[in-house]
Amino acid sequence: MTALPPDPPSAAPPPAPAKRSWPLLTVAALAYLPFLGILFGAAGLTWGLISSRPGALRAGLIAAGGALLNLVGILVLTYYVSTRHSETYDRIAVTRTQQDLATLVGHIEAYHEENAAYPPSLSALQRRPAVLRTINIYDQMGGILSPRAYRYELSRDGRTYDLYSVGADGEAFTPDDVRPVLPDSLAARTGYRPDTTRRR
Repeated sequence: MTALPPDPPSAAPPPAPAKRSWPLLTVAALAYLPFLGILFGAAGLTWGLISSRPGALRAGLIAAGGALLNLVGILVLTYYVSTRHSETYDRIAVTRTQQDLATLVGHIEAYHEENAAYPPSLSALQRRPAVLRTINIYDQMGGILSPRAYRYELSRDGRTYDLYSVGADGEAFTPDDVRPVLPDSLAARTGYRPDTTRRR
């Protein structure tokens, strides 16, 4: 028997194409978009840390810079808006607060109908069924960065209550306090009784 000739050495597989860095750099560049940049920055940083693409770490750091710049910008903008008290801004804030308070009066009265008593605090309203937990009990008159609960004061006999915002100055019973605006016919059927005797 004649021996078969050995098989020729197989050709080496072609090298895998090098990964390109442009997709990662694109995500890093998108991190500088206003507001949405935070999401792209987080994605770019994570991708840059786990990727084997060339320049991945550099692209991740670029993305992190965009996210950080967005975060600082949002904080500065929030601070500026919350501390700017122009006449127009104040008028809008007062109107919005009056509407919030009027809505709260409705929820307080609904609580009274269900429980035959007024709530001991505004937070009790948020412990009602899940669909009603979106009730806003926070006063935005002091600014977005320093929310505080509206003032709710139940009388000693539990039959009436006072409800108001302390206004931009943060002090109760001063001229900038804000109270709900209710039609007389509705106010007479509620337990809301504003206490103006302590006004400074």
